[in-house]
Amino acid sequence: EFRRVLFRCPAARLAAAACDDGGPRLYKLAGIADIQDERFDAAAADLKTALARQPKDYFSWMRLGFVYTKLKDYDAAAAAYQKSISLAPFYSQPQQYLGLMLLEKGDRDQAFAYLREAARRRTELYPWLLHLAREQFPDDPQAIERTVAPDTVAARTVTAQYLIRHSMMTPATAAFLTGGDLTDSEKDSFVRSLLDGGDVVLAHRVWATKTGHGDPASADSIVYDGGFENLEIDRKSTRLNSSHTDISRMPFSA
Repeated sequence: EFRRVLFRCPAARLAAAACDDGGPRLYKLAGIADIQDERFDAAAADLKTALARQPKDYFSWMRLGFVYTKLKDYDAAAAAYQKSISLAPFYSQPQQYLGLMLLEKGDRDQAFAYLREAARRRTELYPWLLHLAREQFPDDPQAIERTVAPDTVAARTVTAQYLIRHSMMTPATAAFLTGGDLTDSEKDSFVRSLLDGGDVVLAHRVWATKTGHGDPASADSIVYDGGFENLEIDRKSTRLNSSHTDISRMPFSA
């Protein structure tokens, strides 16, 4: 049996000296080589053999789930991923792969439940999760936000950055930006991003909560505020080639 596996999987030969007892490592290497060669039936057999000898290997269970997904055996894939999750409940990858499998299967709500859990375990996944949500709801920022369900300051910050970058906004994200969870420097960064995107009204509301000028809930407070206008003028002045501007060319000139 060992010779059969080694013969079918030339990539595993280099490991043979260290694995000449026919142990689980060789079968895992064979399974990996099978996946790379897209021999998914063979990969499933090799990984199942490895897992029979080392049943607590969460990564091999995750690989087996991936293989079953490629074979369109979604029930077997879900079972393998669930086993991987049970062995590594605080790791993001098994949740992520199970979510992607369910999304491929068409079970969107359940898919995003697992994808959210993956992002909660690894905050760096939030931009990717937001992109997936936007693919499902391309013109609906509230649906995107509801799907991602950011529930920490870090997650809300990434969500706000993503929505602004794509010229989107929601009432909940606007409330976060004008609330008390962000530092002044973080609000400064958002003010610049909002101004770059052309949302002067929200930029002023965020700025006002930082400085204490005006009533951020009042639309009238944007009409005139020297501090905010100076901020906007200073920001734009860095883009001019000269420190002198011909007022006759300004849009408000007579």
